[in-house]
Amino acid sequence: MITPLLLLAALVQDPAPVEAPPAPPASAASAGAQRAALVPGALPANCDPAAAAAWQALCAAVGATADHPRVRAFELEFEGRARREGASNDFDIESFQYLEPGWVRMTLKSGRVRLRGPAGDYLLDTKRKTTVPLRGKDLANDIRELDDTVRIARSFVALTDPANVRLAALAGGMPPPSLPEKFRERGAALAWLDLTSPDFHARAPGIDGAPEPLYRVRIGCDPATHVPALAVIHEAVEGRMRLETAMLFEFSGYAVLDGYQVPWKVRTFAPDPERSPWVFEERPSLELWLLSGSLAPELAEADFLPPE
Repeated sequence: MITPLLLLAALVQDPAPVEAPPAPPASAASAGAQRAALVPGALPANCDPAAAAAWQALCAAVGATADHPRVRAFELEFEGRARREGASNDFDIESFQYLEPGWVRMTLKSGRVRLRGPAGDYLLDTKRKTTVPLRGKDLANDIRELDDTVRIARSFVALTDPANVRLAALAGGMPPPSLPEKFRERGAALAWLDLTSPDFHARAPGIDGAPEPLYRVRIGCDPATHVPALAVIHEAVEGRMRLETAMLFEFSGYAVLDGYQVPWKVRTFAPDPERSPWVFEERPSLELWLLSGSLAPELAEADFLPPE
C-alpha cells in the first residue's frame, strides 16, 4: 500500500561519482569556511560574466528583484499523485506549510500530518488525535520521506526567490547525463546553469554541530522566458554525490503568485540505479498541482510543534 506522502525512498547508500562541481572546496575545513562566508544574493568571486548574466536573467524572470521581500515561508494547497513499484495513489494536500530554516508541516485532507519542527519529526493524525515521534531505525523510511519533503520545500523557495540564494559556485553548464531519454532532446534546447549552494535542503534536527551540506544544482532554463524548466539537485560530498539525495524536477504551468512567477505543476523523478550508467526514471515519483497559496503567510515556530 502506498503512503500518500511517499516522495522518494532511499535507493542506494553508497555515493556515486559525478562530474566535478564548478568550483569544489579543497577540503572539509575550507568547505566549512566557505559556507560561513556565503552571503545571500552575492555572486561568487571570479564568477564567469556569462553565467552571472544568465543567473540575473533567471532572477528577473521569476520576479526575484531587490524590491520584493525575501521568501521565508509559504503555505500552499496541492493535489498530488505518488507512484511506487508500478502503482499510484492520488491525494489532496490541504496545507503544505514551510518556514525557514527547514520546518515543514504537510496536512492531508484525511487528517494525516507529517511534521518537522524545532522539537523533531512527527506523524500526526488529527482525527484520531494521535502523535507518533519519528525516531529510530524502524522509522527510517518515514524520516527519509520527511527529508524529501524538506528538499522539495527548500528547492521551491530557492527557485522562487533565487536572488537570495547563497552561491558557493556558479558556472554555465551542459545537460546532465542522468536525464532520462524522454528529456534528452528538451534538455539540449535549454540554457543550463551549474551551481553549488547550501540552500536546497536543511539537515534533520538532532545532529547539531554537523556542517551544513552543500548541494550541486543544475538548472535548465527556457531560453526564451529564462524560467527554470528542469533541475537536477543532489548533495555533493568531496566531489561525489549521495545518490539517495538526487532528484530531477520538472517545472511547468508558470503563473503569478504574490508577485512571483511560480510553477503550478511540479514533477519529481527518482534515480534508477539498476541502469548503468544510472539515469533518472522515465515516470515521475511525485506530481503536484498547485491550487492556491501564499508566499508570505503568518507562520511561527509554534506552528511546527506537535500538540502537547
